[in-house]
Formats: sequence, structure tokens, C-alpha cells
Amino acid sequence: MRLKRRAVPTHFHVLPLHSLNIPKQPKQLAVAERKPSFSERELAVVEETVEEWQLQKDLLKEEKADLTKALAKGRERVYWLLQRRGALLCLTEATAICHQPKSASRGLEQLLQDFSCQGHTLAQVTREKELLVHERAALEARVAAMERDLQGLSEQLAEARSVKESVQCSLFEAQQHVSQLEMVRSHLQLQVHTITQAKEVIQGDVQCLRHDLEAQRSLMKQEREEVAQQLQWTEEQCSQTLGLWERAQEEEKRKLLQNLASELKGQRLEMQELLKQQQNLMAEVEREHERTLFEMMQEAATMKAEQEKLLQEVEREKTALLERLCQTQVELLQTRQQLGQLRQQVKEERENGQNIKEKLEAELQEARSKMKAAERRQKEEMARLQEEISLLLQHREALQNQVLQEKAREKTALLEKLCRTQVELLQTQQQLEQRRQEVREERENGQIYRGEPDSEPVAAAAPSNEASTPQPENSSPSSSSSSRLDAEQLRELREEQSLKLLRSIVSVGDPLKKYTGWENIGKGGFGTVYRAFDAVTGGEVAIKLVNLHQQRKEELLKEILVLREKNHPNIVTYVDSYLVSQELWLVMEHMDGGSLTDVISETWMAVGQIAAVCQECLQGLAFLHSNRVIHRDIKSDNILLGLDGAVKLADFGLCAQLTPEHGKRSSMVGTVYWMAPEVVRSQPYGPKVDIWSLGIVAIEMLEGEPPYFKESPSMAQDLIARERTPKLQNPWLHSSLLLDFLNCCLQRDEERRASAQELLQHPFLQSAEPVSRLVPVIIAAKQSREYRR
Repeated sequence: MRLKRRAVPTHFHVLPLHSLNIPKQPKQLAVAERKPSFSERELAVVEETVEEWQLQKDLLKEEKADLTKALAKGRERVYWLLQRRGALLCLTEATAICHQPKSASRGLEQLLQDFSCQGHTLAQVTREKELLVHERAALEARVAAMERDLQGLSEQLAEARSVKESVQCSLFEAQQHVSQLEMVRSHLQLQVHTITQAKEVIQGDVQCLRHDLEAQRSLMKQEREEVAQQLQWTEEQCSQTLGLWERAQEEEKRKLLQNLASELKGQRLEMQELLKQQQNLMAEVEREHERTLFEMMQEAATMKAEQEKLLQEVEREKTALLERLCQTQVELLQTRQQLGQLRQQVKEERENGQNIKEKLEAELQEARSKMKAAERRQKEEMARLQEEISLLLQHREALQNQVLQEKAREKTALLEKLCRTQVELLQTQQQLEQRRQEVREERENGQIYRGEPDSEPVAAAAPSNEASTPQPENSSPSSSSSSRLDAEQLRELREEQSLKLLRSIVSVGDPLKKYTGWENIGKGGFGTVYRAFDAVTGGEVAIKLVNLHQQRKEELLKEILVLREKNHPNIVTYVDSYLVSQELWLVMEHMDGGSLTDVISETWMAVGQIAAVCQECLQGLAFLHSNRVIHRDIKSDNILLGLDGAVKLADFGLCAQLTPEHGKRSSMVGTVYWMAPEVVRSQPYGPKVDIWSLGIVAIEMLEGEPPYFKESPSMAQDLIARERTPKLQNPWLHSSLLLDFLNCCLQRDEERRASAQELLQHPFLQSAEPVSRLVPVIIAAKQSREYRR
């Protein structure tokens, strides 16, 4: 029986991985966004191939089951044939043993024939078996190949699934990214819409600004035409005045040449007479000088005796005070000993087991009260000692000052006569030298320099300069946008006018001869300050040397005019001024106590002393404001002190003179930390900006520095413009009167801010101590400053 063979496909159509273009790793998000349809097509192809492979696998499994069944049947047939063969072998052995008759042999032959037939069938079965074995081997080889193919396909399937998952993840991310992009796109569309609206608004504003600029340009053209007309008019007037002045000079030259000879002769005769008179005066002065010296020696002896008496009294008071201190110390020692005894008793009683806490507490309280009372007494006595010592020192200094003043008066009285004669001689010599110099200049240049004709036009130009100075401060935006050349020309004209005024104001002479004993006492951005003594009177002065190239001449002129014309006890006294080469030498009163900044940085001031300084400054400011002058740079550096407690305002280089036409200013001038908000914001302001600065000085005296002093100037300027009124760090430590005074000074609204005259009536200033109480603080600051040097 022959087994039927089923047709088994020998070749399977397996697609390679590279032909499918399936990426082994997930690509970037951009690639997945670009080709989503391509990956889906590949996945469909892979799924079809997987289905084909699954069908082929099922067919192979069925064929394998059929083959196993056929092999089982073949094995059963072979087993049956082997049994038959064993039986035949047994029969052959039986025939060989048994010798039976022919009938039996026939039966055996038949059996042999049957066995031969069966042998043929056995050979056929063996051949079929061999064929089955070969087929089985081929099938096993095919099955192994198919299994290998299936393993490859399974690996490809796993890879395809991973690629599919990665592609799905990338597609999901791409969808999220696309949604985000759509949101961003909508947001950008909204922004573009708003930007377009803003652009339209800006375009409208630009058009308005263009119209405004055109209007301003037209106004500027008109103003320039007016200025040109004014310049032409001034040039014509200048040419006329120059012609008149030249004619007058020519006439004066003739008259001077005629009068010079006669004047020189008369001056020679006068000089001879003056020399005789001076010799007589010198003899009389020497006699009077001897008399006054004898009288001064007697008075000095009497003064020394009085000083010795005062010193003895002071020493006696000191010994008495020291005895009081020793008594208080003895009492303190006694109380401490009593406390030690009490503690020893407590220890002994605790050791003995006694309990007398109430007695001990009472005794301890009594001892503590005694200690506190002794400490109070000691503090009171120390304070009283310090007050008495300060009073004695003040009395001593007052006596010394009186003695020195009397001596100075006597010296001045004696030297006045000498000075008069010397001054007369110097004046005559100067007149002669001036005449000689004029003659020389006339001979060399053909012209004679006269100060009087030049001073008249300069004096006439002074009010125009004062009236023109506020114009850039209160000018409109159209005037601020003028050309640079015009501004530079105006600035040069102002500087020239200021220099002419300075030449007409300053004194003529050599300050190095007039002042002696020069000592450098300070240096800053404005120049150098020296202390010197008047060679004639012996008075002490401060001389400030200012370089004309480093500071505006207009500011120097303002300072000189204010100091010369505005005399007040709380304003530094102006003495004289000189022009030496390219420097202005400004001679002022010397304040030997230094500035308020030194006292603030070196010592601590009491509330009464702070009130005294504020009161003195307000008196000076009230005087300035009544004369329509704004200081604009009130700070502790510009408040000077004397050793007698005097408080005076200084440094008027930034001051402003108000006029009825220009009652406000708007330029940002001063030091940032002391500026008022309206000055920082460049708004129109008046004299009350000095009141704000004084309030900041009061905070500086209380806390050691002004508000925002640790910030940079630009940050401080921004804080002053935006923040509220500056406050004290610990307001609960100060009285309500002081806080109200600061509130009146530091009102951000200039109209609500108090004036200097109103603040002088404030109740806080009633607590002001006499200025003499400032002397110990000034001396302590000066000593500490000298010690650090």
C-alpha cells in the first residue's frame, strides 16, 4: 500500500526587510510628520506577508501530521512482517528436524511459496520504508528551513512591531506638536493683530508729532529771524558806541597828555610833603607805641593774676569733685562688702538647714536699692561734673577770647595810623605806576586803557545777563531743540560777560603781599582752600582758589554778588576777591570749627543742638528767600561752624536770583541725596526746595547720613522721584514735635511745604539750646579729626 504525497511548496515568497524600507530605529519627529502615509503602507505590506507566512506555517503543520501518521502505519507493517518472518524461520527449522511424508512436503512447499510471496512484499515494504525515510529526511530539512524562515520572520515581525510602536509614538508627539503649533499660531495671530493696531496708533502719533515739529520749526524760523534782527540792531549800536568811544578816547588822549606833565610836577611836590609828614608821624607813633606797650604789660600782668586765681578755683572745684567721687566709690565698696557678707550668711544658713528666704530677699532688695541709689548719685555727680567742667572751659575760653580781643583792638588801634600812612604811600605809588604804565601803553599801542568806559557797558549788561539766565530753565521744548552753534555762541557770550563783570568787581593788587602765613586746610573739585592772616590787621581769613577753566564764571559771579550784597549773621562774610592769572582768589571769613559734616561723622548730637542748628539755618534761609534768592545746594558740607558755636551758610555757586518775570526755576541743580522731588523731576520750583534739603540735613544729624545714601546717585534720584516722604529708621525714639517738624519740611507737594518764616515759629525750635552749647561737640569733632590725621 503506497502512501499518497501531498504537494508541499518548496519555496516561500519572503519579503526582505530592506525591501520594505522599515526603519530599525524611530526617526525624528519631523520625518514622521512629513511621511505618515508611507509608514502606514509599509505596515499594511508587513501584515499581509505575516498572514501568508501564518497560512504556510499551518499547511506545513498539517503535512507534518500526515507524515507522522504514515510513518506510524509503516512501522506497524514492518513489525507485522518481522513477526511473520520469525514464524517462517520457525517453520523452516521444523521442516529440517521432522522427516515427514511427501504430503507434508507439499504443504511445506506451498508454505514456502507463500513465504516467497511475502518476501517480495517485504522487499517492497523495505523499499517503501527507505523511500519514506528519504522523504522524511527531506521533510525534516524543509521543516528546519521553514523554522529558520519562521524565526527570521518572527524577528522581522518583532522589529516591525517596535517600529510600528515608535512610529505611533512619533505620530502622537507630532499631533501634540501640531496642536501646540496651532495654539502658538493663534497666539501669534492675536499678537500680530495687536501689533498692527499699535502700529496704526503709532503712525497716528507720528503724524501728530510731524505736524508739531513742523509748527515748531516754523516758530524756530521766526525766532531765528527775530534773533538775527536783534543781533543786527545790537551790532549797529555797538558800532555807534565804538565810534563815540574812539572819539572820546582821542579827545581824552589830548587832554591827558597835556595834564600829565602838570600832574607829575604836582605829585612830586606832594610826595616830598608827604614824606616829611610821615617822618613826623612815625616819631609820634613810636612814642605812643612805647606807652601802649608799657600799659599792655601792666594789663597782661593783671590778667595773668586773674587767670591764676581762676585756675586755682578750678583746681579746688576739681579736688572737691574728686572727693565726691571717692566718697561714692567708698559707698559702693561698702555695699559690695555687705552683699558679700549677706551671701556668706546665706551659704552658712543653707549648710545649717535654716530657711530664711524672706529675710534674705528683703536684705538683697535693700542692698540692690542702695546700689542703684549709689549708681544714680554717681551718674548725677558725673553729669554735674561734666557740665561744670564744660562751663569752666567755656568761661576760660571766653576770658581768653576777651583778652585776645582786647589785645587785638589795641594792636589795631596802634597799627591803624601806620596803616593809613602806608596806604597813602601805596596809593600814591600805585597812581604813579598806573600813569607810567598808561603812558607806556599809549606810546606802544597808541591807546590808553581805562576801566570806567568798559565798566559802564558791563554794568548795563549785568541785568540783561541776569534776566537771560533763567531762560534755558523755563524755556519751551521748541527752544530746547535749537542748534548747537547758537547754544555755544550764547554760552560763550555769557562767559565773556561774566568775565568782564568779574574783572570789574574784583580788587586790584597782589594778595600774596596782603596776606601771610598761608596754610592748606582743604581741597576739592572746586579748588583749594587756604587759611591766611591779614598782614595789616592780623585777622584770620579763608582764601578759596578756583580755576576759571574748571568752573563756570557765571556761578563764580553769582557767589561773589550774593556774598557781597547779602550780609547776615548766618551767611559767611565776604572779604575780598582777586583775579590771579587763570584763577579767582575768593577771600572769606574763616570758620575755624569746620563743617557740619565733621560734627555728624565724628560725634553724636543732642536734640537741643539739632534744633539750634536748624534754627540758625532757617534764619539765614529766611533772609535769602526774602531777597528772592534760592541757595539750591543746602547740605551738611555747606553749613560751616565756628569755635564760638556760630552756624553759617556757605558755597553760593549754584544759587539762583529770582525776578518778577521769572519766579520759578526748573533746572536740576544741587546734590542728589538732598534734592527735592520737584528738582529731580525737572519741574518748576521756588525757594521751598531749600526747606526740603534742610529736612534731609536734620535726618542726617539724627541718623548720621541722609536717606538713600548707600544707593548710587541714579538709584537715589529714582527713589526720590517715585517713593514717598523719607522716614526715620526708629521714629518711636523721637518726640512728636521733631517728627512734625520733619513732616513740615518734607512735604512732597511744594505748596503744602512750610516756608522758612513759618518754620521759625514751630514749637520744636523752642527746645533749641544756645549756640554756645555746640562748642563742646565742635571741639570734640576737631580733636578727633586731628587725632586721626
